[in-house]
Amino acid sequence: MYSRFCASLVCATTLVCGNLTHAFNEGELLVWINGDKGYRGLAEIGKLFEEELGIPVKVEAPEGATDKFQQAAQSGKGPDIFFWPHDRLGEWASAGLLSPIEVRKSFKQQYSNKGWEAFTHNGELWGYPVSLEAVGLIYNKAQVTTPPAQLKDIPALHKQVQAKHNSSAILWDYQNTYFTWGVLASGGGYVFGTDDSGNYTPSDVGVATEGSIQALQGIVDLIDSGVMPRGASYSVMEARMNQGEVAMMISGPWAWANLRKSGIDFGVAPVPGIDGNPGRPFVGVLGAMLNRASPNKELAVEFLENYVLTDEGLATIDKDVPLGVPAKTSFYEALASDNELIAATQQNIENGVIMPNVPEMGRFWSSMAAALQIATNGQAPADQALKDAASNMTN
Repeated sequence: MYSRFCASLVCATTLVCGNLTHAFNEGELLVWINGDKGYRGLAEIGKLFEEELGIPVKVEAPEGATDKFQQAAQSGKGPDIFFWPHDRLGEWASAGLLSPIEVRKSFKQQYSNKGWEAFTHNGELWGYPVSLEAVGLIYNKAQVTTPPAQLKDIPALHKQVQAKHNSSAILWDYQNTYFTWGVLASGGGYVFGTDDSGNYTPSDVGVATEGSIQALQGIVDLIDSGVMPRGASYSVMEARMNQGEVAMMISGPWAWANLRKSGIDFGVAPVPGIDGNPGRPFVGVLGAMLNRASPNKELAVEFLENYVLTDEGLATIDKDVPLGVPAKTSFYEALASDNELIAATQQNIENGVIMPNVPEMGRFWSSMAAALQIATNGQAPADQALKDAASNMTN
């Protein structure tokens, strides 16, 4: 089926980031994916699908995709296929926005068990795992020889890189819980506890443990001491890292392409932690979910199973924007055999924790966003900020 596939990426299938298509067209697939993922590669696969089967595929990368999907799907509209990390799965499945899937055993065995686990909710599968993602400590090899394993080691490194390279040691979007959680969790923080069957118990909240408070205080200390500026953003972090003004950042595989374009020789190391523990970042599993209202589910399954989720299809997406660690075992092994970045990302995945996929995660994100903002802006002590977050999550 992929015999005529061309390795070069030429964006041919329609790509839209502004005016979105919301209504279904029977016999035509509409796919949504986030703009920082390999949507151009996905569009190229769509072009092949149309050439071979005569079924047009439109790929769109809308801003605010989760809100737009929820609004559209609630009205029986939106994309046929939605590529997104698994953490909103429970919310959308419970709301009746997604269609459960059935997968052949032989197909399922080709993919990571952790990937299928992430897309399981209430005993049913709700999506196809594409890749496993975890942030890591990305470092400029020209400025850092040995990346720090512990948060407490960063101030000394900052003095060194400042003196030798006139740069800062580290910067990340620390007010964004996704990037910061690995540091907090290294001290024993957790989102929700689990029962004996492994189901999450949202009444057991662990964001304000002694270790997570200590870790957040360590981040605040980096800001107060001038290692990192107050009020950092992702765009500023990425720009400064690509300009060589920052030696390290906490980010994911989606940041690799720009670093390569900037000529930065970089590596990936474990997220730093506290008390001798490695960082425990969230493991997000990017997957493809089917809109329950779609009239094109059989076509969507054909597109995903026989075009996108093949070694060739995944390679096309990865060439556009790195996937990170592919969920498909054969493609992961092919990449990791000669790619230290993939192997290092796998280490962060092994250290990390699967992001809970229950609807209560919405309270976690909003509560933690407020906590990180007020703590890093100096508006509240770290312990009070996290205790307030825990209270908000349980009330």
